[in-house]
Amino acid sequence: MNIILPLLQQFKDSRWAKPSGCIEGEYSKTITLNLPSTNLGQQIYFNSDTELDNAIIKTIEVVISTNQLSTIYQNSTLDTISSGLATRAMLTISNNNREVISQMPLYTLIRSLNQGKPAYFYLDNVVWQNCYIELLNTSGYTTNNGFFIRVTYDRKDII
Repeated sequence: MNIILPLLQQFKDSRWAKPSGCIEGEYSKTITLNLPSTNLGQQIYFNSDTELDNAIIKTIEVVISTNQLSTIYQNSTLDTISSGLATRAMLTISNNNREVISQMPLYTLIRSLNQGKPAYFYLDNVVWQNCYIELLNTSGYTTNNGFFIRVTYDRKDII
C-alpha cells in the first residue's frame, strides 16, 4: 500500500538522491593564498589539493574585508582584499592538461555584490594546483595582502 517509502529507499540505494542540508555543496573549504610579490600579470597558483581534485566544485566565493581587516595565516598576518582590489584580479580554473575551463574576475565571486548569492558551478574535472589568480593591475596590492577563497563541493563517487 505504501509506495513512497520503497521508492525513496530505491533512490537512496541507487544514489540517485542523497540527504543534503545545503544546495551549495556538502563540504566547504577556505583556501588562503598569500601574495608573494606584486608583479603585473603574475600568476599565483594554488597549492595541490587532492580533496578538491576529486570533487565536484559547486560554488566559489571570494571573501573580502568587510568585517575583518586581517587574518592569521601560517603564523603571519595577511590583509584581506577589498572589493576594489578584487576588480584588479582574475581567477582561472584549469584541468589536468592546463586547459582553461573557466576564467572570471574575482569581484564576480563576492557574495555581497551578488545579492547574497554565491557563484554556482558544476566543475568536475578541475586540478586545483593548475588554477591560479592573475593580477591585472597591481596598484593597491602589497605582499601583506592575501586572497581568501571559500569553495563548496560534493565528493565524487569512487567506483
